[in-house]
Amino acid sequence: MSEYKSFMQRMGLLGLVNVLTAMSTIILIPILSNNLSITDFGMWNIFQVTIRLFGAVATLGLPNAVIRYLPSIKEKNMIQEGYYSIILFAGSFILVLSFFIFLLSDFIAGALFDGNVFLVQVLSLVVYLGAINTIIVNYFRAFKKIKIYSLFLFLQVYLSLVLVSYAVIVNQGINGAILAYLIGQVVIFIIMNLLIIREIGIYRPRFTRIREYLDFSLPMVPSAISYWIVESSDKYLIGLLLGTSFVGFYSPAYSIGSLIALIMMPFPSILLPTISRHFDNGKMNQTTSYFTYSVKLFLFLSIPAVFGISVLAYPLLVLLSNTLIAANSYYLIPILALGSFFYSIFTIYSLVFALVKKTRIIASIWFIAALVNILGNLFLIPALGLTAAALTTLSSYFIAAAVIFYYSRRFLKVHLDLKFLTKSLFSSAIMALIIYLASFILGNGVLDLVFMVIAGGIIYLILMLVTRALNEEEIRFIKSLRTRQKNN
Repeated sequence: MSEYKSFMQRMGLLGLVNVLTAMSTIILIPILSNNLSITDFGMWNIFQVTIRLFGAVATLGLPNAVIRYLPSIKEKNMIQEGYYSIILFAGSFILVLSFFIFLLSDFIAGALFDGNVFLVQVLSLVVYLGAINTIIVNYFRAFKKIKIYSLFLFLQVYLSLVLVSYAVIVNQGINGAILAYLIGQVVIFIIMNLLIIREIGIYRPRFTRIREYLDFSLPMVPSAISYWIVESSDKYLIGLLLGTSFVGFYSPAYSIGSLIALIMMPFPSILLPTISRHFDNGKMNQTTSYFTYSVKLFLFLSIPAVFGISVLAYPLLVLLSNTLIAANSYYLIPILALGSFFYSIFTIYSLVFALVKKTRIIASIWFIAALVNILGNLFLIPALGLTAAALTTLSSYFIAAAVIFYYSRRFLKVHLDLKFLTKSLFSSAIMALIIYLASFILGNGVLDLVFMVIAGGIIYLILMLVTRALNEEEIRFIKSLRTRQKNN
């Protein structure tokens, strides 16, 4: 029981850090948008998207090999062999990739960064450090040093946030922001390596198991690329087809719409271990019940959030960016919030395939979604502009969610309560209407927004109680989420 409690505490800590990490993007939006030109702000967002792309490709999926293989090794020399084999092999590949980025800096700068060659040259260094840091930090996760792992995840994001914010506030511009980001990555790289070297020393590997590691990790790369295409390629295509400044309009709206996914983030960490234990013990009723109740809990929280964010789209954008950005992209937020909702549905239902060990299905679905996304953007952005990018994102996530929902029922018969869904939609619509009318009276200040969010939550909760959307058994389940380890 104490072991399970410790496990849940580690997952809770990791869930909190993931939420804080995701929130850093929102925190940085007003700082950058109010201290950079709209073109430079667009370049920053393309810079971030590029880092995520190379994070998916350059590491060759080897962070997964660190997590999968190193925990079972007990001998220090074998840990050294495994870790340094992965680091040096991946590091060599990433170095070559970074060198090519540097060589092509003139071309890349002209295509994506408004001719800023210096930015691309720094990007080549950031790609190397960012990718290698992704592998290194998983050493701590592999050996269940979750507090240290969580600390470095937090530091990687917030150290860069502080440095970048300082750079733009003192008028160093986009180049200063990129250099500040690089400095943050260097600091984290040095500290993590010092800790690992103190623990296992320095070792010259023989690469005895590198083929085994690659056989495991490489098949995950196409899935990661497909996800990147769905999640981020629209910003590239907007930059190429419409111009860098339009990326600056689109990205804040995308970040606000993506807030819906924050509601989903704790579910994989908490739900999967629980249903896996029941499933492996042949307790299908408990497995289905936990999954069904968890889906209902997500819907209970996320449906009003979609309505609320949609109604408050303009004041939220004004608060987090500026009136120029808000005027050009507030109408995208309802579309993107709904897209984030379907992405969250996909993520939760993908746990069914992790449960039955059929993860290739997830990769196939991402491939279909990526194809829809990239073709839709290529053909529609020139005609419909930013609206096309938002609608294509929504379509991709909807298709992914619909397909995975359909196929998941082959393995786990999850009951979808249509009465509950109807009541939640009705309550959310009434809440949204009241908030919309109140916004004309209150205004768009911070305190006004906080009041409307709190009032909206209370109105929704009252309506759900009045309509008896949740039965007593489901209310007991929700209350038991924090204490269920005592009952298992």
